[in-house]
Amino acid sequence: MATHDSSSAPKTQRLDPAEVRRLLQWQPNVVPPEPPWRGEIEATLSAALPQEVVVEVMGPARPAIGLWPQRPDKRLTPTVTQFGGVPNVPRDFVWPMEDGERFLFLASINCAELHGLPGSEQLPSSGILAFFADPNGVTALDFGVGHVCHWLSVDDLVPATPEAVPNEILPLAGMAFRPFLDLPDQWSVALAQILSDREVRDRYAAIRSAFRNHGIPEDERYYSGFTKLLGWPSLVQWHDLDAIETEPASRDIRLLLQLDMYANGTERADWGGTGGSLYFTIANADLVGARFTNCDFDRQFT
Repeated sequence: MATHDSSSAPKTQRLDPAEVRRLLQWQPNVVPPEPPWRGEIEATLSAALPQEVVVEVMGPARPAIGLWPQRPDKRLTPTVTQFGGVPNVPRDFVWPMEDGERFLFLASINCAELHGLPGSEQLPSSGILAFFADPNGVTALDFGVGHVCHWLSVDDLVPATPEAVPNEILPLAGMAFRPFLDLPDQWSVALAQILSDREVRDRYAAIRSAFRNHGIPEDERYYSGFTKLLGWPSLVQWHDLDAIETEPASRDIRLLLQLDMYANGTERADWGGTGGSLYFTIANADLVGARFTNCDFDRQFT
């Protein structure tokens, strides 16, 4: 990984060998565990919460596609779904910048690899979705700006030239897919009224956390990332995302990508600390129309 001489660079860590397995090696070296199925979710909620609450929280449940980091191998090329590294780009691509500093390349999604997964019908059937953000936003030095590209033809992409990419290159990792049914976060504005009782909210939060960590050993949960396409934002702070809170409900702002910390077996990248998350949100009309340049960028840190 290239070094960066700016204090705004995201945190990547090289750890003591005794900590490597726990912090860096478990998640990228295992396949994603099976998530709970809808019937199990409903039964668990019904056993712990009033029925009217169960109906209200299951109503907005959405399919999500978990993006589970994997150790890169020789088959990983810049045109497949990946975290970090250097992407292939169109020949005329101008690398996004803010205040003279190049954005970080965060991740790319080859939409053709999503075929058949629940929720994939909401996304383009082909091409690459590429996600970028300015370093200051990633590290909380500023509010930050994001940039999303949809490149229609994978075959027309070429490796980004060394002089075009930023000094900081995030660790390269592959991705495995983990589709699941996603419930709104307990702090989501979608549940503000139904979860107004603190005890009910706390019980719901515990159940949602158990579903999120389903199949993950307890010792590994704190250091596992939960990056996902679609679904609901998992909130780090006690409020919803700015775009969702401030826009009229009729605009129907929704999550496109949540990017958590990830590891590739030897290195790890995180945002503003181990509890930070980056979010790209989009109006439903723009998602339907594949207008990804209209995405908003947000982040929350512990």
